This record gives sequence, structure tokens and C-alpha cells, in this order.
Amino acid sequence: MLMHQGNMRNMSEMEGSSFTKQIAVALEALENEFHLSTEDFSWGDYEENDNGVSIDESTDICLYLPRDEDGYSIKYCNLPELLEELRSAKLIDNVECITKSKYLIRVDPVFSETSSDFYSAMEHIGSQERGAFIMEQFDNGVNYRCQIVDGFTAFGVMVAVSGNYDKYIPPVSHDDIFVQIEFSNNVVNIEKARQLYKSYVFELSSSLSFDIAVSPRPELEPYDEEVSKKKYIEKFRPLLSGKGLSEPLDLYNKAIESPTPDIAILYFAKVIEYVSQTVIRIKLTEKVRSKLLSKRALDPGAEYIKELGQLYDDNKIYRKDRDAIKLAIVTCCDATELNTAIPQCVYSKWNTHIKSGNYDKALQELAYCVASTRNYIAHAKSNYESTGGEAPEEEFAQLSRCMKICSQQVIRWYAGRHESQRIGALV
Repeated sequence: MLMHQGNMRNMSEMEGSSFTKQIAVALEALENEFHLSTEDFSWGDYEENDNGVSIDESTDICLYLPRDEDGYSIKYCNLPELLEELRSAKLIDNVECITKSKYLIRVDPVFSETSSDFYSAMEHIGSQERGAFIMEQFDNGVNYRCQIVDGFTAFGVMVAVSGNYDKYIPPVSHDDIFVQIEFSNNVVNIEKARQLYKSYVFELSSSLSFDIAVSPRPELEPYDEEVSKKKYIEKFRPLLSGKGLSEPLDLYNKAIESPTPDIAILYFAKVIEYVSQTVIRIKLTEKVRSKLLSKRALDPGAEYIKELGQLYDDNKIYRKDRDAIKLAIVTCCDATELNTAIPQCVYSKWNTHIKSGNYDKALQELAYCVASTRNYIAHAKSNYESTGGEAPEEEFAQLSRCMKICSQQVIRWYAGRHESQRIGALV
């Protein structure tokens, strides 16, 4: 039976009125609980014109936080969901924010290479309405979506709620950027989120040379220099995860966060030292396996046992940091990828070996410089005896950039080993 046209209109008006009331209630809660106001809708208008107010669900409404001139545009139909999300939000130490489905951490640039790279990246981020540098990973039935976001977020709303803002540092600023990690199951595990953040930072750094670091809300000074534009191709490898990877990623991230090149050198060296233990173990295992596959192993004599024991004695040389670093760099690094980053103090010997095709020798020269400079910085004393392999202080920044690439290669080599081969703790 067809419904009478008048009855259909009345039902439509009732449904519209019900939705309008739902929106009016949500807007009142957003203003009272989260300081989000709007000029597009009035609760008073709704009460006075209950039967006459009609809202199109797909229409946009603009919400404003205190001292926010731009506002945040959202469709009416998404207001109840926003309210539910904000009611689950929690601000942690003014640097992290978690909701029922998202993890946000405030970040800032690290000028480890050129500031123009960062501002080019910022321009790219600002041009992506739905977030930039998007990477997704599916693990144990949950899809994790990592991206860079800016502007209005739950973080800014919770800052407004906390009252931790003034006219100089509003709740939402054009300079605010965040790493956002979204959990498809709507259950945010903060430890998992922090691990994914480490991997995400590494991937941005190694794939795009876009370095970021955790940054609580500081006062940011304006940048007046002309921004040089750089185009980004968003192609990434899978995020690194698994046994033993959290530690080297953490050390790498600390290195790129370091305020000075000498501190960065120490952390990059720690990355190499960490992975070196796995390199040493694998090399020894291969030598011992080869020995055990000999036909002499079927009827071992005294000489054979002595030779087997000698393999372990020879391996003791790698207990020294210098030799462990050298083995790791020679094993894990690609000399041709380091050519443009070699510090001047090593370049002459490096270039000679590269031209003759002796890449291992070239990498050994670099490793000698890395280990010597690391020891010089870590053990700086008036009676320190120079080895002659240290980089001069004016080349620390150059060596740091070179070690950054080494660390990327070392971590990727380590990630490529089976979990059973990785040594997951520093020795």
C-alpha cells in the first residue's frame, strides 16, 4: 500500500527534527565539554523553531577552538562520532594523545641535513587533506594506518580543555604536526603505537631523508627564508617489526634527534655495535658449521678438535668495539651507496680502494674512522692518545651524515635476518 503523500512528509519532518535535535545536543556537549563553538547553529534557534529547523546531513559546519581563526570543517552527520572520539581522548605529558581509535604524537623537524627539506615536506603535508606519507600495516587481524597530520586534532582539543594555551601558543597552530596511528579495531595499545612510531620515523628518514623527533608544545619561531620546493614520491618498504628491532630503531631515532653531530655519532655507533653482535654470531656459526660438515668430523682427532677450538679463540678478537664495528660495516654496508657521504678525512684512501674495486678495504677505512672518532668523543680526556684515524671536529657533521646511511643499511641487514639469528640484547 502506498503511503499518503502528507503522511510521508510528516514522517520526513519528524526524522529531520530528530536528527536536528541529536545535532543540537552534540553541539552543546562539544561546546560545554571541549570548548568547541560554532556560528553556524544556535541551540536557541532550535528551541524556538523546533518544527522548522532542518539540517542536511552532508552539510558542513565549522567548529572553533579558543584563539582559532580558521576553524575546523566537519559534516553534521559526523558530529556524534567526533563527540564520542573526544570523550575517549587523553593527553599524555603534553606530547601524546590517545583516543579509542587513534594515537597522536607531536613532532618537530630535526635539521640533520637541510632545513629546506623539512619545509618542503611541510608544504607537501599541508597540501594533503587526508594526511601525508601514509603507510599501512596489517598484523594479527588489525590494520595500522600511520601518517603525518596537521591542524585540528584531538590533541589540540585536549590542550584547550587543559587550559594550557595563551595568545602566543593557541591550542591549534599552523606549525603543529603529528604522527597519527589509527587502529582498525578501535582498541589503542599504546606500547604497540610507540613501536610503530619508531619504525615509521625510521622509514621516513631512510626513504625520504625527512627526519622528525618527538616534541612537546614549544613556542615556535617564524621562519622567513624562502622555501625550496621538493617533490616527494610516496613509496615505502614495509615497516620493520619483530624480535630485537625496537632497540636499534630506538638508538637510530635518538641519533637523528640529537642536537649536535658528536652526540649523533655516538648513537649511530651504538646502532652499529648493537647489530655487530648478530654479525659476529652468524659468522662464527657459519665457520663452525663448515667445520662440522667436514668428513674429519665423523672421526675427530686431536688436531681436528684443536682446529675447532681455534675458531672460537679467533672469534674473541671481536670483543673489542673497534673490530666489532669494522666487521659490521664491512658485512652490512654497500660502499657504492656511501660514495657521496664520505668525510674528507677518509676520502683519499677510500677513493683509492673504490677505484681498484676493493670495496671491503674502503669500508674498513671508514670503520676505522668511525671507531676512532667514537672513542675520541666517548673517552675525551686530556691524556687521550690519538690513533690518527679520528675525524677532525669540523668534519663531525659530515661523518654523522655518513654514519646515518651506514646505520640505515645496518638496520635493514639486521631486519633481513631470521628472528632466530638476531641477538636481541646488547653484549
